[in-house]
Amino acid sequence: MHAMELSELGLNLIPAVLNLIIVGIMIKFPPKKINHTYGYRTKRSMRDQAHWDYANARSEYWFKIVTALMFVAGIAVTFLFELTTAQLIVYILWCVLLVAAIPMIENELKKKFGT
Repeated sequence: MHAMELSELGLNLIPAVLNLIIVGIMIKFPPKKINHTYGYRTKRSMRDQAHWDYANARSEYWFKIVTALMFVAGIAVTFLFELTTAQLIVYILWCVLLVAAIPMIENELKKKFGT
């Protein structure tokens, strides 16, 4: 692997590394009580403590999946595309996966709690 490929790989793994840091923080310091600062904060998730606990556990799980997918994607696109295209793919995928979590978790909350 050439130095250029290593630097490109590093750039393409930034989202995965950021997610890894966020997951680490979520595991070490989970949001225990409903608050407006930290955790999975939507109207439905903040309805009561049971909603809050469930939503935050599910968002932590989803962040773990996104982290793994971003490591795989970052490595794959580094060897398949030139840098600009690879980064565009990685960052669009990252945004899509993170935004996709919201309706998924909201639907889970609705099914579990019926509200």
